[in-house]
Amino acid sequence: MTQVDRWPRPDRRGTASPSRGDTPIASVIMATVHPRGDQRVLKTIRSLEAARFAVTVIWLGEQDATLDLGAAREEVLPNPNRTLARVATTPRLFWRALRARGDVFYCHDFYMLPFAYIWRRFGRRRRVVFDSHEFYEDLYASKIPLRSPRLRAKVARWLVERTVAPADAFFLVADGMITDSRPEKPVYLTPNFPSRSLLGKETQGSSEREVRRMIHSGTISSSYGLEDLVMAARLAEDKGLDVEIHVVERYLNSADEQWFKDVLHKHGHPAPIRLVAPVKASEMGRLLARYGAGFSLIRHVGQNPRAVPTKLYEYALYGLHIIGSDLPAQAEFLRTQPGVLGRSYAAGDSSSLLAAIEDYLDHGVDNDVRDRASALTFNTLSWEATCEPSFRELAELWYGDR
Repeated sequence: MTQVDRWPRPDRRGTASPSRGDTPIASVIMATVHPRGDQRVLKTIRSLEAARFAVTVIWLGEQDATLDLGAAREEVLPNPNRTLARVATTPRLFWRALRARGDVFYCHDFYMLPFAYIWRRFGRRRRVVFDSHEFYEDLYASKIPLRSPRLRAKVARWLVERTVAPADAFFLVADGMITDSRPEKPVYLTPNFPSRSLLGKETQGSSEREVRRMIHSGTISSSYGLEDLVMAARLAEDKGLDVEIHVVERYLNSADEQWFKDVLHKHGHPAPIRLVAPVKASEMGRLLARYGAGFSLIRHVGQNPRAVPTKLYEYALYGLHIIGSDLPAQAEFLRTQPGVLGRSYAAGDSSSLLAAIEDYLDHGVDNDVRDRASALTFNTLSWEATCEPSFRELAELWYGDR
């Protein structure tokens, strides 16, 4: 375990002397199984600090001095790299949180909520905030061992409502995520929009962009439609299409990595597929600005029909034409969101995906159109412009007299 203290910032003489405006109004504990460097957590930390909260984050991973946490303190525990093993670290995270002094427990994980409520009992005026990333009813309804889908859905809804109800405030990535949202408690909509400061915004209008160069920058997994993409690339090669399809090698685990290698081998390693090494979040903008189009190929699994993948927002910020599967939330986003360029294909159908690629290549997108779209989405789909004010509103609501 590593601990780094960064509050308050030293002045030029090297001594801590914050001005009255820099003095924290309250302290926040953020204990999470999310890996160190998780973008949602980083954006939250920055926004809490901008709202004058002092933040302590306890998460999983390895120490890396290049990660900019601003003034936040951190504790880093080993990351087991397996989902169940990470969940099993919650008691250890809880004990670390008990040792840290705090006024607010900012909870990113559904299964950390019971621990957060226990933590709240150890101090007067302590509060719990729940940042809901997932449609938990959909996620857990498929895992409850009951035959009736309707009964599974009811049980999942009851479980979620009972678990989240005691929280004191909510940050939701989408409408309808918590069915029992109580009007007496603050609820803020904070979609998982990219942070301009984390991605870098200087790469609009890149001269390196090529229309025929396309990218899949999301996680590689069978439920994310990567085999559709490989099969479409095989068909494109057979037809002699002049296209490059770059796939960022980002895996959740070694099993997914082996699965993708097997898929490539099965389909003869299509020539249009080029593997690209992952880049740091701060380099993602520079990477995306080189491409003409981006893929989001999620399948009809779990909560996917109701979710808009984060990579769609990133593609839109940099003017990429988006080719996405026709799941309801994603298709509506492509159809109705101002400034977004893109089209849908029939999820799971590689021939439909190839047709969308050909249609895009035949018509292309003018760079002036891209730049105008990118300029619009930088204001409407960025974290700083749309989500960060919510944290200041909560600070004013709870601690406005400090």
